[in-house]
Amino acid sequence: MLEPVTRRARLVRIFAFDRNELRRWSDRIEAWFLLGLVITFVPLAAVAAISAARWVHADGARELDGETRLTQVTAVLARDAPAVEMPTPESVLVWVEARWTAGGVRHAGDIPAVPGTRAGTSVRIWIDAAGKFEQLPLTSSELSARVVLAAVAGPVAVAVGMVLAWGVLRWLLDRHRLAAWGEFLSMVGPTWTR
Repeated sequence: MLEPVTRRARLVRIFAFDRNELRRWSDRIEAWFLLGLVITFVPLAAVAAISAARWVHADGARELDGETRLTQVTAVLARDAPAVEMPTPESVLVWVEARWTAGGVRHAGDIPAVPGTRAGTSVRIWIDAAGKFEQLPLTSSELSARVVLAAVAGPVAVAVGMVLAWGVLRWLLDRHRLAAWGEFLSMVGPTWTR
């Protein structure tokens, strides 16, 4: 385990708080940029998590409140569902042409069905007011899972953005450092050949 003095000294070196005369201005810029990223990460991550969670919750709440009224009807498969050659879980579905009646009007379209289901099989589907097929309505547990996922994804996105920004800054500073080294070596190099 490192001594507290060593940790403190390491932080001083990393964030350029020392008065090292050999430190270049580009080193100081990089260190201060890194410090700024570290300081701003927590507030930005909190804002991103809260904003993403609220946005997903509001969108899901509209769907749960029934802005899109869905009704369940029975559809009849018009063709056999293609069989999948390799073993798959029951949750894997294939799209198959089917027909259904809604409000006295006949409709046709592709719906998801279990692989290998025969033509003529009845399948329960959800439709909107126009009779078009819709995915299963959102449940409150699915909405909760989406909100949690959004709350986790927000800070991750902030972290990825900050790492990319730091990488771009380092790339730009390294290009400048290499150019400075090249200029220095072009001045000093000829004196080494004697």
